[in-house]
Amino acid sequence: MGKDGIMRNYEKATFTVEETAKYLGIGRNLCYRMVREGNIPSVKLANRIIVPKVKLDEMLSK
Repeated sequence: MGKDGIMRNYEKATFTVEETAKYLGIGRNLCYRMVREGNIPSVKLANRIIVPKVKLDEMLSK
């Protein structure tokens, strides 16, 4: 099975800040500020900031 076959049913568990901004329909700079201020749940791994989709969806459902 090729890459397309594997990725077709795959849903990402985490987003980058840029992907989070697109998901929320906001600008990248605003998204970075909201992450920095703790308004968007995130985890820092080495030099990367990732946003868990489950936590983001929980935040949006409140």
